[in-house]
Amino acid sequence: MDEGFERTTGLVNLQYVLRRTGLRHTLCKQGCESDTAKNLSTYHDRTYSSWFQVLALTVEKTLDLRDMDRYFLRHLLTFLFYWAGVLHLFLSARLVTRNAWVALITMLLFILQPRFFGEAFHNPKDIVFLSVHCIAIYYILRMLQLRQSNAGAFPPLLVSGLLTGLAIATRISGILLFLLVLGCLMIQTLFRSTVKVTGRKSLSRSMTEMLSYVSTTILGTILFWPYLWSQPLARFSETVEHMRRFPWPGTVLLNGEFLKATDLPWYYIPNWISVTVPPFIIVLTLLGLLLLTMALLRRFQDPKRLLAMLLASGLVLGPIAAALAFGAVLYDGWRHLYFTAAGAFLLVAFAFHRILSISRLRNWRWPPLVLLTLVLVHSVFLCYEIIRLHPYQNVYFNSFAKRPLRTNYDMDYWGLSYRAGLEFILRTDSSKRIEVRYFGHPEQAQFALEPDGRASERLVYVEEPIKAHYFLTVYRWHPDDYAEEPVFSVERNGERILSVFKVQ
Repeated sequence: MDEGFERTTGLVNLQYVLRRTGLRHTLCKQGCESDTAKNLSTYHDRTYSSWFQVLALTVEKTLDLRDMDRYFLRHLLTFLFYWAGVLHLFLSARLVTRNAWVALITMLLFILQPRFFGEAFHNPKDIVFLSVHCIAIYYILRMLQLRQSNAGAFPPLLVSGLLTGLAIATRISGILLFLLVLGCLMIQTLFRSTVKVTGRKSLSRSMTEMLSYVSTTILGTILFWPYLWSQPLARFSETVEHMRRFPWPGTVLLNGEFLKATDLPWYYIPNWISVTVPPFIIVLTLLGLLLLTMALLRRFQDPKRLLAMLLASGLVLGPIAAALAFGAVLYDGWRHLYFTAAGAFLLVAFAFHRILSISRLRNWRWPPLVLLTLVLVHSVFLCYEIIRLHPYQNVYFNSFAKRPLRTNYDMDYWGLSYRAGLEFILRTDSSKRIEVRYFGHPEQAQFALEPDGRASERLVYVEEPIKAHYFLTVYRWHPDDYAEEPVFSVERNGERILSVFKVQ
């Protein structure tokens, strides 16, 4: 789960922040330097986002948390950010559709996404990035609507700029949101029809607003990204180049074939989305895009809603197109593109709204009833899936996924099931020293187990197979069965996602 890496990155950045602000002795009364002596300017992962980890460590140091409590805190903060994103998605959907019931249904469908819900407890990268987009989009939409009405748009414009900067500081691909908003501002400048001022005064005001948004976005990016505090332009360029040539040499499993993460086929993203997103949501998203296209062709007379949906569709299609065009390095499914769901679910809300509006105009009763029935059936089914898979909703696959799942797709790449395996060993083996070996990344299992007195101290990781008492695997990079039968396994979808083997 990258727990150790995430915390180390946060510590390096926190030390840098405290040194630059002169608050080192105030926050770290016992000294943060004892945690790590790495310097940010030479740290190998210096270009990574850090504000969330710095926030978590600030709370940790303030509360003087120890051991696993500090990791549980990070999981709690991740979940709280997820819920903040959920609430802002509801607000955005209500703003766009002007219908609280449609917004509630949209929020419900978002919550019932098994992978999002499961990873909301432990994924501080992609879920936080998704949540930041959900939050930012609400204030961006408010700003665009106020600007369209020629109302006071400067306060929400400044907030939108800071939140866009936060998105970029979370992950460099947040710059796509910046470009989309800038495009919307330009479209408004050219075509908004309710502006009461004309001529040079109108153009001057529009340019001032756009410049304000760009300036606050740059300010927010630097503010929330400590590595950019010194030489921001040079270090931002370094980060872009680093991400363009991201050094991940591993392989990913798709349709039974191992693929290099640096040389993925065009169908990698569409394939992963098609087998891990509930089909009902895929259909609604595509329907939303179709209805938006039809509205554009028919000169849809609602510029506020139209601009919002152009932003949403751009957030869905833009990142996917960019990943395909630039050959982005992706792994662990499509989690790096989870943030596109912030736009996808606005398209879902738009699809609901258009179906209801057309039905009302033509006095049709059956489309809303059919739609409501489908929502109810879909929701009940996904509730069942979430409960059935708990706590491993991250291995959810829909009915279109190829079977057997384990030999066609990467399964528990987060290593969540290691905890169950280690607990089994501690529960059934009373030895004072238990030597274990893992297939994959041992640090995943290192943070998987909550200490039970001194029980977990009996576990010792060894690299040499001959020394191990137990061998644990989540079948990553080795999806086939082993010759021996495991003494313990975790199964979901009728397949093993973790096995424990007794070696000696």
